[in-house]
Amino acid sequence: MMQNIRESTDILMQIKELGVKTSLDNFGTGYSSLHILSKLPIDTIKIDKSFVDELGQVNQSPMIKTILELGLNLNLSIVAESIETESQLRFLRENGCVIGQGYLFSKPVKAEEFEQLIKTNDVRGFKTHPLSLS
Repeated sequence: MMQNIRESTDILMQIKELGVKTSLDNFGTGYSSLHILSKLPIDTIKIDKSFVDELGQVNQSPMIKTILELGLNLNLSIVAESIETESQLRFLRENGCVIGQGYLFSKPVKAEEFEQLIKTNDVRGFKTHPLSLS
């Protein structure tokens, strides 16, 4: 899809007209690029897990800050993948990321289990946590 921007844009515009929101997964890797952000009518970018995994290592914080600022300046929703530690969560919240997913919140579960977790508020702070699950 990313290799044919014109066709992809047309398809995504038709989907958007139906009221469906779209997301660019694994942002920062593969075919995703700054050029694509300016061409595709997307609503959300998902920061690739490789960036979140490296938070706390030398020179990685500026990269994620830049991705977050870019997404926020383009009025896109931003999802951080693979949040596993409190320090990752703290950094992301402090830099404007309000949606996240990862083992810090819950292991992957079946739909029925997830429904029960929501009903019982058994997901680590699900209803009150400042960073939502995705």
